[in-house]
Amino acid sequence: MGTPVTIIGKAYNKRSLKNGDLGSDVLEIQKMLKKLKLYRAKLDGEYGSYTEQAVRNFQKQQSLLADGMVGSATLTALQKAYAQTFK
Repeated sequence: MGTPVTIIGKAYNKRSLKNGDLGSDVLEIQKMLKKLKLYRAKLDGEYGSYTEQAVRNFQKQQSLLADGMVGSATLTALQKAYAQTFK
């Protein structure tokens, strides 16, 4: 209570993301991964092999199951790591 909170990013519709998915939620994941220097490809909203590998690398860094998919645990860890870049 009484602690200011800054919310960064856009709303996430909570679908699990995997290779082959398209959309603005994928684009947001790519932007976060790029800020964390894990994604170096074009920001296009297409969950392809580059996005999948960047997610796997992030998951390994965070000691998460490295399945290359963005579910709730990966999303939460990604949002926390991303927010830390703004401190």
